[in-house]
Amino acid sequence: MSCEHCCYSATTLGEDMSLNTFKKILDKWHPVIESGNGYVTLGGGEPTLNPEFWQMVELAWKYGTPWMVTNGSNKKDSLLIAQMAKKGYLHGVLSIDKWHDSISREVIDAFTEGLTHYDGYGNAYKYMVNCHDANDKREIRTVLLPIGGGRGKDNKNARKGCPCPGAHFSPDESIFSCGCEDAPIIGTVDKGVQDIQYKYLDMATGCYKVTSAVYEGEK
Repeated sequence: MSCEHCCYSATTLGEDMSLNTFKKILDKWHPVIESGNGYVTLGGGEPTLNPEFWQMVELAWKYGTPWMVTNGSNKKDSLLIAQMAKKGYLHGVLSIDKWHDSISREVIDAFTEGLTHYDGYGNAYKYMVNCHDANDKREIRTVLLPIGGGRGKDNKNARKGCPCPGAHFSPDESIFSCGCEDAPIIGTVDKGVQDIQYKYLDMATGCYKVTSAVYEGEK
């Protein structure tokens, strides 16, 4: 997919993170995960396109709960994500937006069965979660107001804010402050955070532009 609202302008030509790099990040940075929200986020583009995706999920369990957003295009993997999230083994989010290509009805049903609408935070997103079973970690997320970055920068209804707060680790082992399109490199996996002004950045929810990245643009 080449979703028009994608704040990353993700394409099929992106570089996949290797399993060795992923393991290196977890081995070195697991204290940050354990002291933060406990999630190990597998990002993208579409995370299931990484040929070592499921090996990464298995590694992530060692230090936290794997967390991912899928567009549902990979039917087999999406159904398995829904099944495992329902049992609480991982947190699986299906992104359903008007900008997407069509998603298999079977995938949508696997994610939505038993979920109810949840107002969430502000008017930027619409959510569906299981309000009756805390162990069910399936979620439906619909973007109502896209972030003004990447392919979404020309959307007249775009909002300001950070598309994904918290430090991002790239395949070349660089550490970015957050998910902003112009986020600075603040260090490397081996050497840690080298830019002194970001020494105390919240690695789980921080953004180099704002104090509270999670709620920016939600007002």
